[in-house]
Amino acid sequence: MLYPHFRDRLTPGWFDKMLRWRTPQRSVIDQLVLMCPSDAFLAQLPHGKIPDRDDFRVMSPQDRVAYWETCVRESERLARGFSQPDQR
Repeated sequence: MLYPHFRDRLTPGWFDKMLRWRTPQRSVIDQLVLMCPSDAFLAQLPHGKIPDRDDFRVMSPQDRVAYWETCVRESERLARGFSQPDQR
């Protein structure tokens, strides 16, 4: 199964995210291809991360929207790389 995700760690369920001892079942992970942005990709984004809910507390609406739009453009560029692979 191909699983695009925003980070390189999986949490079994939304309500389990604070339970650090919870881990995905090995039988499921063995059949999974996890695709997530690299650390290098995240580092080149504004603030070095994907936008999240905490941004509402620390950014003005104008700054938050500009940040979001920049991240969307960079994500679209990343997606084009997958949809148009180098055929060398």
